[in-house]
Amino acid sequence: GDFNYQMEVETNDEFSHLADDVNHMAVGLKEKEWLKSNFSRYVSNHIIEEILHSKKETKLEGERRKITVLFSDIRQFTLISEKLPPEEVVSLLNEYFEGMLEVIFSHAGTLDKFIGDGIMVEFGAPLDDPDQEKNAILTAINMKKALHNLCNKWRSQGKDPIEIGVGIHTGEAVVGNVGS
Repeated sequence: GDFNYQMEVETNDEFSHLADDVNHMAVGLKEKEWLKSNFSRYVSNHIIEEILHSKKETKLEGERRKITVLFSDIRQFTLISEKLPPEEVVSLLNEYFEGMLEVIFSHAGTLDKFIGDGIMVEFGAPLDDPDQEKNAILTAINMKKALHNLCNKWRSQGKDPIEIGVGIHTGEAVVGNVGS
């Protein structure tokens, strides 16, 4: 599993060629692991694997297709953040986002972006999902359940609970890469 190790073979035979191939393979595996590690902050492992194994070339132009978008935000976040030290605000957001992303990824959602205390999630992009509406609704329901558990934990620690709002919309959008 140590992809930084390189084999040094000083001969000019099949072992030297094999060592070169193994070294080249290790570089490729290291790059693949790096991509998976960084991309996993935005999409589920299932989607990462599909993209990595896909033979389709990424197009820069967008394509029109049906997607479902979920928006969620913390209610009264400005008031909450005004009462807490900045470190506690960051801690609250990190713990909240971590729990919500676990739910989102478990239902084939793709993180589009965080917008302050808000989350924008897409279903049906980058990969098509025939169950995108159902997955978005299950995500919303399970986000509320996960938040309930998180708030119980915070209450036991003497912290105030939070509430969230969730909105879902399905329709056509142009999806794809913008820019380079």
